[in-house]
Amino acid sequence: MARVPIWRRYLRFFGPDVGADVHDELRFHLEAKTSELIGQGRSPEEARREAMRQFGDVTQFSALCRSLGEGQLRKIKWTDRLAEWWYDIRHSARALRRAPWFTVVAVTTLAAGIGGATSMFSLVDAWIIHAVRFPDPQQLVFARSLDTRRGREITVSFPDYADLRDRSRQFQSLAAWSFDSYTLSLENGAERVAGAKVSPNFFATLSVQPVLGRGFIGYEGERGRHQVAIVSHGFWKARLNGEIAAIGSKLNLDGEPYTIVGVLPKDFHFTLAGRVNIWTPLAPAYEDRTRRQARFLQLIGRMKPGVTVAQARQELKTIAGVLAASHPDSNLDVGCFCISLRDEVGRHTGDQIMMIVFAVTLGLLLIACSNVANLLLVRALARKRQAAIQRSSWVVVHRLFYRLYSVREPRIPSQLRRGFTQLDRVRLRAGDCTSNGADVGSGTGPRKRAHECRVGPEGVRLCCVAEPEGKTSPAGSGDRADYAGNDSAFVDGYSSQGLS
Repeated sequence: MARVPIWRRYLRFFGPDVGADVHDELRFHLEAKTSELIGQGRSPEEARREAMRQFGDVTQFSALCRSLGEGQLRKIKWTDRLAEWWYDIRHSARALRRAPWFTVVAVTTLAAGIGGATSMFSLVDAWIIHAVRFPDPQQLVFARSLDTRRGREITVSFPDYADLRDRSRQFQSLAAWSFDSYTLSLENGAERVAGAKVSPNFFATLSVQPVLGRGFIGYEGERGRHQVAIVSHGFWKARLNGEIAAIGSKLNLDGEPYTIVGVLPKDFHFTLAGRVNIWTPLAPAYEDRTRRQARFLQLIGRMKPGVTVAQARQELKTIAGVLAASHPDSNLDVGCFCISLRDEVGRHTGDQIMMIVFAVTLGLLLIACSNVANLLLVRALARKRQAAIQRSSWVVVHRLFYRLYSVREPRIPSQLRRGFTQLDRVRLRAGDCTSNGADVGSGTGPRKRAHECRVGPEGVRLCCVAEPEGKTSPAGSGDRADYAGNDSAFVDGYSSQGLS
């Protein structure tokens, strides 16, 4: 085996190198066996070959050891990480419990910021990101007429819609709709309600079924048989009290009675139409059914499986060309525009609106975080003394940041407090404390014995008892940390290099 470069060993300061460790270990055993065979009188080359033969497949064994070592290393890392997280959680919980008012203010601030940001994102998600929540949304397209001379989109007339619907072969269905509003007459007055007129096949094109009642029927698109309505789920809950008996009841719209025949699902939302509460069948008057100059409709279609948007667009352009040739007085410069419904929703909402909403959401989070950061800064300024003590005991720097929100210092005995403030006088009179029990004392009083002396993240922790001559006490039997009475160990201080 080739010798590992010496520089690789310095990388172990940043963590174990399992591959290098396995390589060094195997090389040591091979060299040891080779030296043993040379001592028996064999030549170096023969001894090397025999050592390799007795050892077996070095590559396979190295890979096995490396795999086992890496698995054990991962397990140790995860165990240490989980232990560290659990320690931080417990410490945070204790710190927050000690400062209830600080906890209330911080939690309320974060809750307000996160709640506002979540509400904004929910609105964006419903209206923009997932606005097309219909089955097989990739089959849905949006279409309009196109003024080829001016290069702008225009709405579609009812006769043009009827020709496109009847002549197209790339669509399963082609529906039309237009914005509208109604005067809803109530017992105590009247109000305007947002609505839309749709062709009877509109909801079938979107593959949407009412949760109550039924959808529109084909003949309800005829004038005189169109006085039926489908209401939104919100309107049904707010105005009709969510009663099932609302199906079949009457609504007075623009002075005409409309029968409620269905209630849409709660999650139904057609972004292009806005917040519509009442949907009625599209039943134009006779003059609008025949006049091609009356343009007031927009189209939505569901393509057949396997048909692309480009193919559907080409077919609609071809039909528009035929209509322009047969009706030059109204359709001479009229083409057809067609894109996917998802792209049209993106155009409808606009990138600027998206950026504004996300900026507001981010701003709410930043405001909440900055307020909490200011609270933590004020608390941290009151803990400079504890931070200095922890630095002197070589506490890992990142743990200092984890603990900045703690508001109460750990309990430190008065004997140690005097020593902490006078570092030049710090010394342990009788030498280092060890777990075996080192003698400590002032030289004049009774002898004392320190059974435990640790420097931990929270400072010094001793377990010391006063003992008569010739007697010993079991470790851990003395007063800990609180140092009650005069029987505690006499300690003059604490140095930045540890106990000395």
